Amino acid sequence: MGLFDNLRKKVDEVAKKAGESISIRYKDIVFPKLPDTIEEFKELPQAKLENPYDTAALTVLAFCFYPENPDLSIEMLNYLRGPRPLSNVDIQFIEARFMDKDYVPRSYFKGATYQND
Repeated sequence: MGLFDNLRKKVDEVAKKAGESISIRYKDIVFPKLPDTIEEFKELPQAKLENPYDTAALTVLAFCFYPENPDLSIEMLNYLRGPRPLSNVDIQFIEARFMDKDYVPRSYFKGATYQND
């Protein structure tokens, strides 16, 4: 059961009572192998950034690298941001949230399974 499944049921119930239809979309994204470098990150199929789901999944993936490898994480996030790299304030904010707290970024994964051969 996902984090927002109960919320989705409530939204559907309210929509039915109002005679409306609300569609909450979600998409499962699987990373068969976690990237070890920024080049591997850029080669992931989702790195084409064709839809918001891919971008969100890559953002969470980049955050997951922060406790172990902050430099790689920041590089990944800068790639996702395009021509606007993270500011020093942004980096300090991320550092304050994720340093020595590897469970925080992983909490955004629904049923995450780690299998890195």
